[in-house]
Amino acid sequence: MSLKNFFAKIPKIITVVFSVYIAGTLLLNVILNNSFNQYFKPNLLSISSILPFGTAVLLFAAVTLICSFEGKRKGVSERGFYLLLALVFSFVFIIQLFFSYNFYFYTGWDAGIVTGTAYNMAARNVFEFPASYYEIYPNNLFITYFLVVLYRIGFKVIPSHPYALVLVTNNLAVCAGIFLAVTCIYKITNKKAVTLAAAFMGILLGAFSPWIVIPYTDTYSMLFAALAIFSALFLKGVYKYLFFSFSCFIGYLFKPTVFIILIAAVILGIVNLLSGQKIEYKKAAAMLCCVAIAAASAFSVKHILVTRKKLPAEKSMTITHYLMMGLNSETEGVYSSDDVKYSRNIGDKKARQEANIKIIRERLEKMGFNGFAKTALRNFYFNKPEAFRFLAQAIWFFTLLCICFSAFRKGSAYSGIISLVALSLFGESIFLLLFECRARYLFLYLPLFLILAAVGLAASTDFCKKIIFERKIENGRN
Repeated sequence: MSLKNFFAKIPKIITVVFSVYIAGTLLLNVILNNSFNQYFKPNLLSISSILPFGTAVLLFAAVTLICSFEGKRKGVSERGFYLLLALVFSFVFIIQLFFSYNFYFYTGWDAGIVTGTAYNMAARNVFEFPASYYEIYPNNLFITYFLVVLYRIGFKVIPSHPYALVLVTNNLAVCAGIFLAVTCIYKITNKKAVTLAAAFMGILLGAFSPWIVIPYTDTYSMLFAALAIFSALFLKGVYKYLFFSFSCFIGYLFKPTVFIILIAAVILGIVNLLSGQKIEYKKAAAMLCCVAIAAASAFSVKHILVTRKKLPAEKSMTITHYLMMGLNSETEGVYSSDDVKYSRNIGDKKARQEANIKIIRERLEKMGFNGFAKTALRNFYFNKPEAFRFLAQAIWFFTLLCICFSAFRKGSAYSGIISLVALSLFGESIFLLLFECRARYLFLYLPLFLILAAVGLAASTDFCKKIIFERKIENGRN
């Protein structure tokens, strides 16, 4: 095999490797259950994970069989189907608002600090905030100012309850993100039954998730992660590069990990060049210009927000802090208040990074290879959305099971988009393996999980159709 042929196969290999990775995650969830994690319990149900997994397997078999009977007869037109999806998600949005109105609450932790600060700034018309928090976590400045704008509009539109507008936009971000993912699914698979199945998954896991009443970076950034893939799939020419780049960089302002999608696109672009694809210089120049403009805009906004409030850059947490926390075996790679206190007590940024690196080395030496492998495996196992109910866990297992079959997808005009989705998810997963690992950090990538799950379900459906067709021929001969 020549080197060019090898690089040409890499996009497909990425999808296969990520499918194996997901299969490993699924296997660990079923076999290990709660025996592996002591600090945080992944399965909050009183029953073993085997039961929801068994339900997911039965559901997968049933959905695959049902989807395989989708005929080729002309039913709803393509335009009509997109309209149907829009109507479905409009109805879902209304249900979201009803749910939110009846069970919303004012959360604590980071989301509580951000929403509380934004409310006070909007109500008092002064730009004062707890510097002790924002000088450590300056990434949350953007969403704070975003919420200030919403609160100010809310005070004029709904003066008795301005928080309602925040909840409405939070619901809309999640609903729109899943809707965009579902439209991408129909474009890629061209299967109505598979698309509806994926829509059902997205509605249960995302649109009706408790996260719709927690306005924070995880929910707002979901919209831009989905919009990036939507732009790459539906738009053409310079508009595609422009909207894709700005979606990634606006998403980055909410949640920096959205940037991984752009990194994945760049990696695949380099792979395509190495595989011998002809370079279209006009397209390449347009793409580079769009990325540069979007990057300059995003980083400029972030720089202005930090310098305007005169936040000392020395006190912001660096990536070494999160890597140190990710290697904390006592808290199993999740948030550690002791690690935060340790880093905060070192005022000089360079000295803090050196101290973090020292702790990282000590923890790696103490772990050894086996210890590090066990910690990575634990994070690998824990790295999944939290399931508080049996149905949610079964649906999530069903989603992962579908992704496993994406390795068997056939080549198509959208193979590049599928590889982009797989590499983005793989990059996010590896990032969380090494750094602070929390289930909610994957929530913003739910639209991408749905897309890859639908690709896997479409592949299993095609396989099922082939078996049914071959049996019909065999029975006909007999």
